[in-house]
Amino acid sequence: MTPSDSAFAWYVEGGYRYSKIEPVIAVEYFNGTGPGSMLVTYRVGVNWWISKQSYNIKVELAIPRAEQVEGAPEVANNLVGTVQLQTSF
Repeated sequence: MTPSDSAFAWYVEGGYRYSKIEPVIAVEYFNGTGPGSMLVTYRVGVNWWISKQSYNIKVELAIPRAEQVEGAPEVANNLVGTVQLQTSF
């Protein structure tokens, strides 16, 4: 890693649980020193707490927005969906 290989990044997430449902939103930001390295991803999701903290299902949709570099192939900003089942013993 050279001194020019640096970046600035942050992530913020918030949600509010009401009964067994928790809507969640998040923003992820990454910006490196190289061209085309900036990425902002917006995330929206819902958590369903089936049995308190023991069992839950999480559904999320990520909406990425990558930096387009002039002269480079077009960046594909594909939506990414995730479903997660979580258990604790």
